[in-house]
Amino acid sequence: MMLTRLSSFAVMGVGIVVALLAVETASAAFAWRQVGSIGPQGRTDPAMAYDSERERVVMFGGDDGTDFPGSLLNDTWEWDGASWELVATEGPPATRQAAMAYDSERERIVLFGGRTGSGRSGETWEWDGEEWERVATGGPPSRQTHAMVYDSARERTVLFGGLGDLSVRYDDTWEWDGNEWTQVASTGPSARNLHAMAYDADRERTVLFGGTEGSQVHPEETWEWDGNEWEQVAAAGPSPRTRPAMAYDSERRITVLAGGSDGGEETWEWDGNEWQERTTNSPLAVSRHAMVFDAARGEIVRFGGGLSVPHAETWTYAGAEWEKVAASNPPARHSAAMAWDDARGAALLFGGLGEDDTPLDDTWYWDGRFWERHSSFNTPPARLHTAMAFDPSRDRVVLFGGEDEEGEVLGDTWEWTGSSWFEIEADGPSARRWHAMAYDPTRDSILLFGGSIGAVYPPGTWEWNGGEWTELSPTESPGGRVAHAMVWDRANEQIVLFGGAAGMAVGADTWVWDGTDWELANHPGPSRGGHAMAYNSREEQITMFGGHDGFDYLDDTWGWDGNEWGEVQPFPPVPPARLGHAMAYDHYHAQVVMFGGTNGSSNFGGTWTLGEPYNIPPGARELGDFNSDGCTDFADFIFLLENWGEDIDGEPMGFEDFLALLENWGHGC
Repeated sequence: MMLTRLSSFAVMGVGIVVALLAVETASAAFAWRQVGSIGPQGRTDPAMAYDSERERVVMFGGDDGTDFPGSLLNDTWEWDGASWELVATEGPPATRQAAMAYDSERERIVLFGGRTGSGRSGETWEWDGEEWERVATGGPPSRQTHAMVYDSARERTVLFGGLGDLSVRYDDTWEWDGNEWTQVASTGPSARNLHAMAYDADRERTVLFGGTEGSQVHPEETWEWDGNEWEQVAAAGPSPRTRPAMAYDSERRITVLAGGSDGGEETWEWDGNEWQERTTNSPLAVSRHAMVFDAARGEIVRFGGGLSVPHAETWTYAGAEWEKVAASNPPARHSAAMAWDDARGAALLFGGLGEDDTPLDDTWYWDGRFWERHSSFNTPPARLHTAMAFDPSRDRVVLFGGEDEEGEVLGDTWEWTGSSWFEIEADGPSARRWHAMAYDPTRDSILLFGGSIGAVYPPGTWEWNGGEWTELSPTESPGGRVAHAMVWDRANEQIVLFGGAAGMAVGADTWVWDGTDWELANHPGPSRGGHAMAYNSREEQITMFGGHDGFDYLDDTWGWDGNEWGEVQPFPPVPPARLGHAMAYDHYHAQVVMFGGTNGSSNFGGTWTLGEPYNIPPGARELGDFNSDGCTDFADFIFLLENWGEDIDGEPMGFEDFLALLENWGHGC
């Protein structure tokens, strides 16, 4: 087989070698890559089940945390162990929070009831991997926050409890055989909702824990259903809680419980005799999440939930440690602000203009691999065209001004501590939008310049010292402008300001600030506004991308070495042309990170990095699947070209990788 493949690719192999020799001196530092997961938005109370025939985790609906009932969802997603895919369906159930279980005998996912925008549902739906079908409207009374599992020994879907109309909590047990519902018990655990269940296939028992009767959270009782009756099997274990999640690990023959409203960071395991708390690197405290066991990959998959804001993170657990394997990007937007928070080792993103021209007030962190949304008891009002900078002396990110959802131009000052936002009462610059800010180490202060209110471009250079704003008096100054960019040039110890617009004129001037005065640099750059800049420590130069030159949206990359601008020719692909994007430099991973922007007709929601070291997951390199998309193909050939000779995971890309590519060409495609 190997000789056949090598013969088939002999001609291509020669071409690859020639191409590799041609690019061997190129620097992988100049390679844009789109990174981060594209997957379900954050949500609480999604329904989840594992389709063992198709080896997919299926998730439906939930609540995205916005205004009810518009916050309810009815999208269907599938997880294949590496990424989420939105499944195109016609006629799905209405938006809701529901419960699901997989009927392995009939190869159908069964969904029942749930909280909808018009009340509680009593409908039964099934998903066959291609489409949803409503199969019954009779059966258990309408309810929400119930629990369901599939009893494979008896080939029945089992439902217990839930909250019905008039706040009635149920203690009934129902079974679905694929044709009809039958009530099989009315005694057992006390009436409750917000509990969790899992089916122990080895012991042929349904395990139940937690829940509430309303004002009373149920004690640490564990119940089991054997198909005939309920039995309380333990009176000690996890602390009382609501909204936990449970799944049965059939490889280790153990039931795993995680999270809940009281104990959101805990992981417990039930072996049929006793509970044992596991010491793990648990995800953030969370409840209202979903969890199932992926038998094909031997791991529990956990998604969503939240104590304050809905999470969009996917975690896996195989008995040792939790591992975050995916997290969705922030929603698409432009004109947001971004700053590298060195105290937290992550890039902070705030606000911007989202879909439907709605200003945003969400706070996100990028850690070099995933985005994570953060919450605060006190948040700046939603805004766009704002600016931020990190103050390393006080470990604070400082935000000033912008434009709110009413179109009002703002003049407020806020600081982010790493966990909360606080408004600072301080007199300072007049209200403005589309200004720029950067930290000046020579003065230990944050410098602000430019911006506008209407057609007025306020003059002056301002600094923030952590307690007050002061207007400075340089002997020379750039003209008033908006949509410019400003960053500290560490190599040359100066702040660099470039471009922007005043009225219809788009600038190409470069100004440097030495801590006392502005000076116009001798070498202009490419005309533009709405671009973004970051100081690239690895290359010891300022990196600039995109913007608008007054005629077109731009997708070019430039570098400033302290004396002049030079266009950079990164490996393809490059990010689409845009303006209003945000950029910062990730010192921990030696990469520029960029998010968002607009091309005038649509906003971008992808994350791009420039010059980051690339980590290939275990096993992917041996298959030639260097970009780890599950398919060894031409994209991996391009990756090999871009990174030939580069140190990847402690070993340079080279001829052995070339052979792996040829041997495994087409694998997984």
